[in-house]
Amino acid sequence: MRHLIDPLDFSQQEIASLLGETAAETKIALTKLDVLSSMKQIPVITGYKLDGVEVPAFDPLSDLDRVEPVVTMLPGWEQDISGCTRWDELPEAAKNYVQFLEKQLDHEIQFVSTGAEREKFVLKGAWL
Repeated sequence: MRHLIDPLDFSQQEIASLLGETAAETKIALTKLDVLSSMKQIPVITGYKLDGVEVPAFDPLSDLDRVEPVVTMLPGWEQDISGCTRWDELPEAAKNYVQFLEKQLDHEIQFVSTGAEREKFVLKGAWL
């Protein structure tokens, strides 16, 4: 089965609304990492251009038709990760993807799901 996957939006505007004011206490779980396993490249939105100029934020109600996303393409890992139970078992490209997201968030991701079943995950850092 093929999944349609939209790019993650890690523009500063989205990060601020995602983490809010309690970012220091926030624990982050990255789910569905396994869904990306079949992709050769993984798109991540890292910003926006308004009329061709990168902007930190924009008004989605008035500027949307003049805005285009800045997309960073990351290499995929193209292998099954559902058997991974430790961080060091993940393919390098998968770990690099998670670390890229951490840099965009300026925050550690502590929990990464590697499959649909409840026990399919790896811990990266302290969870609870």
